[in-house]
Amino acid sequence: MKTLGISVVVCAMLSLPVTNLPAAETGTANFVSYFNSDSAWLDKRAPADLSEASVKAILKDPVFRNRLARRRLIAKLGADKLAGFAKSDKSNAAFLAWIIRSTDVMDLYLLGATPVGIAQRNADNWKPPAKSLDIWKSIHSADRESRKGLYLKLAIAIALSPPGTGNRGVGQAEKPATPLDRFNHFKTAHKNKELLAGFDKLTVWEYRQIVSSNASDADLAWGREMINTWRPDLRAGGKVVLSTGRVWRRGSPYGYKNGFRSVMEGGGKCGPRSSWAVFICQAFGIPATGVRQPGHVCVTWRSPSGQWMLGYGRGWNASKAMGMSGREFLAATEARSHTTEFSQVERLRWLASALASKDRAAAVMAIAKKISRAQEPDKINLNGKFEPSKGLPIKPKGPKFTPETPIKVAPGVIHVEAEAFAKMGGKISYGGLQTPGVCVHNCYTGGKQIHFQSHMQTAWVEYNVDAPKAGKYALQLRLAAANRDQVMDIGDGKKTHARINIPNTYGLWSTTPPVYLDLKKGPQTIRISTPFQRGVSVRWLELKSK
Repeated sequence: MKTLGISVVVCAMLSLPVTNLPAAETGTANFVSYFNSDSAWLDKRAPADLSEASVKAILKDPVFRNRLARRRLIAKLGADKLAGFAKSDKSNAAFLAWIIRSTDVMDLYLLGATPVGIAQRNADNWKPPAKSLDIWKSIHSADRESRKGLYLKLAIAIALSPPGTGNRGVGQAEKPATPLDRFNHFKTAHKNKELLAGFDKLTVWEYRQIVSSNASDADLAWGREMINTWRPDLRAGGKVVLSTGRVWRRGSPYGYKNGFRSVMEGGGKCGPRSSWAVFICQAFGIPATGVRQPGHVCVTWRSPSGQWMLGYGRGWNASKAMGMSGREFLAATEARSHTTEFSQVERLRWLASALASKDRAAAVMAIAKKISRAQEPDKINLNGKFEPSKGLPIKPKGPKFTPETPIKVAPGVIHVEAEAFAKMGGKISYGGLQTPGVCVHNCYTGGKQIHFQSHMQTAWVEYNVDAPKAGKYALQLRLAAANRDQVMDIGDGKKTHARINIPNTYGLWSTTPPVYLDLKKGPQTIRISTPFQRGVSVRWLELKSK
């Protein structure tokens, strides 16, 4: 009776009369029969006069599209695999029924699983990952929101590219997150508006270049919080990848036992920097992948405009991504960005494979080629090259300004907001990529903060304070730093009176241990200056009389 029950579900999911089924079983032979039945039906219903207009019209027919996708699903997953999956559990058969009842669901899975490379698409010998149905079903069963919209696409993407299947490198989790945990991580981040604009409009294939991250979920969450705290300006325009420039280009003296915190803390050469660049993009919901070049590795990521950009390396001519040359990769992603034409071409490929006549199949593919927006790789525009050292705005806009909740200051404490400086200055270096002095940024949580830029020769700010009495005062700063071994000098503009050894806060807000200053009574100047260092953000400073 159990086998018969599953057979009834499968009969329903295939939308075929029970009398047309070869047997009351869900064995391999049955799925082969369903595949053959759909092939014959599609061959008969395909337009006799094959033209672009006629094939586009037939692809709008809902019944035709459903049976086309259903046949493709059996072809790609395999009759034996589907039979085994359905027979192993009643809930699996019900899950298959749910998939096959919806043409849109089948399309999302099939198009999302389709390789990006044009040559791979044309060869058409790819298969979806063996465990994709099991993973998808586990998310489907655990979360009802995974059954439609963005979260459906996210669930399919994780099924096809589960965590830990992305770029290998330093900082990765020792044990990958479970698929359900990864789904919940990005679902929660999306609901909390932690991800950058554009995440809502990605395709399944693009989500795959995010959710496959080898980072732990904890590191992904930390990466977002770190940028939001330390460099909120990098959120603008999806420029979080520029934080890669703050990964010290050296062999790390500390190792990478603390995940991606260790990568930013200790630095690394091209491999760790590439790993960081991919990680921080994925943390914010930006598709990214590693790029190989002769003797070097770097990164490519999807910009808000949809173009795949190249950073921290040579040009696309010297690049390989996802097993393709740089030109092939750009041509493939450009073709995929035209979602309407891409889906039409792939559905015509499905149709061609169902036709009995090779000549008719060739005619369908000729129409597909005409519809395709794919360019020949040797004709692709290489303007996607992106060099962080050229053409970047010095002060990109970050979060919009929102007033902060007033800070309650203890009696006897002088509290000064970091942006309330009277003067600032400094000396730039490295070809003038910085601005003189410090940058003022809108704080992600409200209010403002200042940033002592990386690689300045010197940078300083001066504050006017009014001490109620002469004496010794404890000075503390609220700051964020992502590297070790940095300092701030405290003085009056003429002489240094104290030095703060800045703790590595891993880019999060922390209050420094106190240093002590002798202040005279009344108005006076306090200067905070930094020598050459890696970038520190400051929220406020406080002075407390001993």
